Amino acid sequence: MDRSRGQLLLIVLTGIGHVIVESFAGSSQESTRRRAWTVVLWALRRPGQTRAWGFRPDNVGPALRANLVFVVPACAVLVAYGAMRGRLPLSRWFWVVLPLYPICGIAQQFALQHRVARNLRSLIPRELPRLIFVACVFSLVHWPEAPLMLLTWIAGVAFTWLFERWPNLWVLGLSHGILGVCAYYRC
Repeated sequence: MDRSRGQLLLIVLTGIGHVIVESFAGSSQESTRRRAWTVVLWALRRPGQTRAWGFRPDNVGPALRANLVFVVPACAVLVAYGAMRGRLPLSRWFWVVLPLYPICGIAQQFALQHRVARNLRSLIPRELPRLIFVACVFSLVHWPEAPLMLLTWIAGVAFTWLFERWPNLWVLGLSHGILGVCAYYRC
């Protein structure tokens, strides 16, 4: 088995294990954050790979503009939903978590885009089926909350499509963090 298939198998097994643990053990979000940090620290120990993985400054502008086309309308929908549900004004904790959540977003997007999506290129060469599969993996990690699974499936398609064109994990992690905190607090 070549290296990319082995890595893909391990990430899929990790995702399945995550769902099982979350379902039966009631694992906390704190342990999920610790696992995400472990992935990031493991990735950064090989600094020659960081640019190839998407930790790069050279395309921040184009990546940011492209991500904003998705993030701004998505945030507007979440805020409108929150207004309809009487969840405005936003909690003070929203503003505390907002600058911190992109850190988790970077870690999750690293795992999703580099470990899953890139390794799938040889197994699923056509883009659309690959985007759908990656989105399904991202959605399953958020099991068992169905509304969150739907939101993360949509975000998984968009984020993977954006990363394929503008590979920048800094911007993608920021986008993930902003949408994640909006979804978490159901703005």
